Amino acid sequence: MLDAHAPARWQSLRPDLVTPNAEEAAALLDTSVGTDRAGSFVDHRAELMARTGAGAVVVTLDKDGTVLLVDGKPAHRTWAVAVPENRCAGAGDTFVAALTAAVLDAMPLTGAVEFAQAAADVVLRSPGTSVCRCPELRARLGGEGSGVLSRDQFVATVRRERASGARVVFTNGCFDVLHAGHIACLNEAKNLGDILVVAVNSDSSVRSLKGPERPVNTAGDRCAVLAALSCVDHVTVFDEDTPAELLRATEPQLYVKGGDYSPEMLPETAVVTEYGGQVRVLDYLADHSTTTMIDRIRGRVGER
Repeated sequence: MLDAHAPARWQSLRPDLVTPNAEEAAALLDTSVGTDRAGSFVDHRAELMARTGAGAVVVTLDKDGTVLLVDGKPAHRTWAVAVPENRCAGAGDTFVAALTAAVLDAMPLTGAVEFAQAAADVVLRSPGTSVCRCPELRARLGGEGSGVLSRDQFVATVRRERASGARVVFTNGCFDVLHAGHIACLNEAKNLGDILVVAVNSDSSVRSLKGPERPVNTAGDRCAVLAALSCVDHVTVFDEDTPAELLRATEPQLYVKGGDYSPEMLPETAVVTEYGGQVRVLDYLADHSTTTMIDRIRGRVGER
């Protein structure tokens, strides 16, 4: 792993991972970087990887979080907590230190950058120069003070976000075993607005939809994992088969679902259209589904 002001100088070493900041990454490119810095770096992924010789690039974007670029895989964003500039001291060093620890522990890169962002967020929440200590990091990753809300809190929070002028993106699902397809969709959804809110099917709702052997993970665990993702701002649980009533109560500007659906297939489309919102179907990431993953795991256990 390489963290250097001029990563191109180390190209011949073929590092596994480089972590330039936005200014350093821009200096590697011949073209200018637009206002959508993350999008610009995603567009120039091949050039960044070629000029650094790296297998993966994480560009740190200060207040805009980070973007992870790996050849052949969807780009992965993290989002930093919004804080005043005087609270940013040390966050970049904390991010790189935590990322290094996670990579050395063989954590998958998407998980590693989320872990590192959580550590940086701990520092960002403290005034002045600070360090991330284990108790605070455990609390951040364990859901304490996270975005998991009761139904009433969720409705009030979404209404408040909309009233403040934020563009709210709403999605829902079981999220029983979180996988790469979920992560890609959630990242894409976050990119479409300012606030991403997620409604999670309750355990009884999952059983109604998926059968008596589901869910594998309880609603509390599923919500905690989602809330730990930097792209997710608020999470709640709903008991119905669809989130139609929550949509009516919150009226988010954008309702999104994964690419294995179409707007015509969604019973929620009529509700969203009625109050003037938009429905968007996200890109489909093939060969990623919770059911397939569970079947594969059970098959391997049965072979032993």
